Amino acid sequence: MGVSGLDLLLVKKIGASALIAVNLCLLVWAILVYRRKKSMPWGYLQWLSASPAVAAFQVFMGVYLWLTSYRPPGMHVFYGMIIGIAATAQGVLAWTPLRHKYRAKPVIYGFLNLVVALVAIRPWMTA
Repeated sequence: MGVSGLDLLLVKKIGASALIAVNLCLLVWAILVYRRKKSMPWGYLQWLSASPAVAAFQVFMGVYLWLTSYRPPGMHVFYGMIIGIAATAQGVLAWTPLRHKYRAKPVIYGFLNLVVALVAIRPWMTA
C-alpha cells in the first residue's frame, strides 16, 4: 500500500504552513525584543531551531517528490532554494558560537524570519 502523490503534496503543504507560522511567530517575538531594546532570550534561540528543522523536512519532501517524477510549477524550486539558504543561516545563528555575537541584534533574526516566511508563502501557493 503506497502513498499517493496527492497525499505527499498535502503533507508538504502542511509543512509549508508550519514553516510560515513558526517564522511569523518568531518575527513577532524579535520585534517585541527589539522594541524593548534587549538581547534575544535563550528561549528564542531554542525555538529558532524549529525553522531549519521544518525547512529541512520541506527540502527532503521536495527532493523525494522530484525523484518520483513530480515537477512543481514555475519558480517553486528557486524559492525552495532561497528558503534552504535562509533556514541554514537561521541554524548557523541558533547553533554556533555566532549566537553570542549576534544575540544583541534582534533585527538580524527578525529579518531572517521575515525572509523565510515571505518566501515560503510563494511556493505554498503554487504547490
